Amino acid sequence: MERDLPVEILYDILTYAIHGSQECSNILCTNSIFHSIGLRILHQDLVFTSVNQLMRFGKWIAGQDHNESRSLLCEPQTLTLDLAGRTASVLEVYPLGLRGVLDNNLSEPVQFTSLSIFQCLHRVLFHLVRHTSGVGTDAAGRLILETLYLRLNSHSSDSRCYAIEDAFMLVNPRNFIWVGPDPPHHFSIAIVPNAVTPLFNALSTYTRLTNLKLTNIAFPAPTFSDNQSVSLSLPSSSSSSESYISYFHLPIIPTLRTVHLGQATFLSAPTIASYILDTITVRYDEPTSMTLRSPGLEDDRNMENSSPTRASRYAELERITLVDVYEGSIWGLRLRMPHIITAALFLADRPEYRNVYEGRLGPGSASQDLKERIKDVVEALVSVEVKTERIMGGDRGA
Repeated sequence: MERDLPVEILYDILTYAIHGSQECSNILCTNSIFHSIGLRILHQDLVFTSVNQLMRFGKWIAGQDHNESRSLLCEPQTLTLDLAGRTASVLEVYPLGLRGVLDNNLSEPVQFTSLSIFQCLHRVLFHLVRHTSGVGTDAAGRLILETLYLRLNSHSSDSRCYAIEDAFMLVNPRNFIWVGPDPPHHFSIAIVPNAVTPLFNALSTYTRLTNLKLTNIAFPAPTFSDNQSVSLSLPSSSSSSESYISYFHLPIIPTLRTVHLGQATFLSAPTIASYILDTITVRYDEPTSMTLRSPGLEDDRNMENSSPTRASRYAELERITLVDVYEGSIWGLRLRMPHIITAALFLADRPEYRNVYEGRLGPGSASQDLKERIKDVVEALVSVEVKTERIMGGDRGA
């Protein structure tokens, strides 16, 4: 029957069957045609639904089982980690005795080492780019992917969040997606605050990233002083010059076109406003070098010491979508468009930035005020949406 079907149709059928089956080996063993096409599907779209499965794949490509290197039938296009309801760590066993090491005799005393999911991912990606033929890499030796998709939790109690940056630094995807494993109507945090900085450190190095989607994320909580509120009301003329606002500073990725942030907490208006203003003036000093600010908690007092570089090209940002985003906890205020506009006007009004942004906000009449043009840019780029509402309490988005 399979010979009567075009290969393209058979490919689609097997893709659906393999990715929807817990025992895909049964499908591969049907006949040689199913095996050939099915193996290519598995290698093109790497899908892992447990940490143990990821570890077994890592050992296979490293040739640990048979002391030989491996090759893939085609270059991987997507890598998916779907660990909904699964453990995010694995125990690895190391024999302590020499005989146990040589003979793999587990009757010898053993040591158990817990590895986080990101440490496991780092091992797999390392073996893919170093010990596997048939994979595409960039000039920096990173695995080129069309899409990196994560559906899993990070953990605030895990002190190994550095492994997030280590793992993601080994890939260079076009689309990066990290969503929470819970149903959309269940507001939960999958990307904890101490995982955010390592995550954006890695994202800032990507040279192909076009679309970024992060949901169920809690940003590091900003701190405020004097009369500055979460909604960033403009200070009065009598406000002290020493007042400042601390906020998480997003790195600029010039290739990025769309940003989607959903079910996010502690995402302040200055974070989005500064990102938009910085995006307007992002540029390359040279074709192969890029000026970036390291992500982290910064305050606007440090801006006075920064000096923008020469402009030679603009960033590609087209849309920022914010869905169910809160400036504080989920019991506080939602992030709204007026808050972002107010923050952008406050930041751009500083003398050291006025000359930078003037003339770089798109075409406008000579009489159009700089603040009006900034407002137009923010409204054109940002979409603020309310998808879920509380039954009781909190800001219900009305």
